[in-house]
Amino acid sequence: MKSAGRIPGSKGFTLIEVLVALAVITIALGALIRAGADASANANYLRDKTFAHWVAWNLVAEQQLRLDWAPVGRSDGATEFAGRNWNWNQLVEATGDGDIRRVTVGVERPGHTGAVASLVAYLPRPPGVRE
Repeated sequence: MKSAGRIPGSKGFTLIEVLVALAVITIALGALIRAGADASANANYLRDKTFAHWVAWNLVAEQQLRLDWAPVGRSDGATEFAGRNWNWNQLVEATGDGDIRRVTVGVERPGHTGAVASLVAYLPRPPGVRE
């Protein structure tokens, strides 16, 4: 039985077969490029989230190392970490236990809204400190 569009005795592909193969390759490459772009964006997000957590932990560690007790209230600031600028806000609250304060730290990138990372820590009263 002869195949339509083929020259008798030829062993090549028809134009339709080549076009279908190119369409399949184009769709597959598009999916691979999209997956690569998504993986790159996710890696950037995770890097920023990790750095922001480290900034928050550094602020809590500074509070722990202070010889005085952080006053209740809100404070804001900026710092540089890992070659990037970070904005942070810190809320220190009293708890039901007079010897413990709750510290909530939020960290974000300048020019972006919403915290990249947030951290809640409970800090004891430093030895020898009275209110």
